[in-house]
Amino acid sequence: MPDRFGAIPEVHLFLLNDDRLLLLRRCNTDYENGNYSVIAGGVEADEEVTAAAIREASEEVGIDVRPADIDVVGVMHRKGADGVVSVVFFLTARAWGGEIVNAEPWNHDEVSWHSVDNLPENMIAYVRAAFTNYRQGRFYDTVGWDDTVPVQPNPSYRPTRRSPTQRSEERRRRSGSRFIAQTSQWPGSCTGDLPTAEFRSFSPHPRGPATSRAPKHTRAMTCRGTLSTTCRRTRSLTSDKL
Repeated sequence: MPDRFGAIPEVHLFLLNDDRLLLLRRCNTDYENGNYSVIAGGVEADEEVTAAAIREASEEVGIDVRPADIDVVGVMHRKGADGVVSVVFFLTARAWGGEIVNAEPWNHDEVSWHSVDNLPENMIAYVRAAFTNYRQGRFYDTVGWDDTVPVQPNPSYRPTRRSPTQRSEERRRRSGSRFIAQTSQWPGSCTGDLPTAEFRSFSPHPRGPATSRAPKHTRAMTCRGTLSTTCRRTRSLTSDKL
């Protein structure tokens, strides 16, 4: 079996103080030197996204952030100019403990607050785009994929109108498939690891009570336990078979 494709998980933390965003200017690295970013880094092995953001905040600016004060506000599927693919999680925090310092001066030559309405022009493009998405309530985005299907809704889209006959046929099909699981053979028992089964009745009328002898296409069988492959098959049941 060929190896599966892997993407690098990253976290970026928007640390906010009223209407100001904390930015770090990069230096002495191999990426975007002289440009601003936010608290960021890779997710380590066996590390949860929120825990990674907390660790990066401590390592880069020396503060302690509680998990309860962090929210995940966005995800970006990013393909860099070098072809490296990453899945970036964006988080926000508005409360923390400790004093903000430049804890990694070898990677950042400036740590400063900036108005969210007047961010510096030399802010890394995808980070700026992600922050704009956050302010506009957009959770997911992609960057670097030339053939990406736009995430924004198509303004020219119009839902297809169904005729009364099509709606009636759709309701008829739904009324004959109100069940969760059924045995692959009837009568008989489920093959696999299904120890018990029970019958549930459904009322054909939305406001009517369920009866012990439900009409045709309104009775269901629910398999308790782990569903086996053969037990996932479905068929309509009639009351004369029960």
